[in-house]
Amino acid sequence: MEEKSMGKYAVGFGLSAAIMNVVSSLLVVAKEEYAPLMNWMKAALGHHWTTQGAIVMGSFLLLGIILSNPAIGKKWNAERLGNVILVSVVLGGLILMGFFLNEL
Repeated sequence: MEEKSMGKYAVGFGLSAAIMNVVSSLLVVAKEEYAPLMNWMKAALGHHWTTQGAIVMGSFLLLGIILSNPAIGKKWNAERLGNVILVSVVLGGLILMGFFLNEL
């Protein structure tokens, strides 16, 4: 079976999603642990979750564009990218689970 390369945008934005899964989880921990960050995020857009959403979406778009170069699609396939995204989701979940279990 012939393995096809992926499009540059599919890979770039897939990698961006994987990175932002982990970054978003780390941002939750950071704002919960550092009150000045939480206060700034509340003040910036009216609610800390709104600010987090804007930061994550903006970063996702910017990173996706940066990572979308013509040569990248030749180095990745759907299975590899899917595995990277899956690992990032599990890692992000473990970060949050560990943090909130530690808070009990």
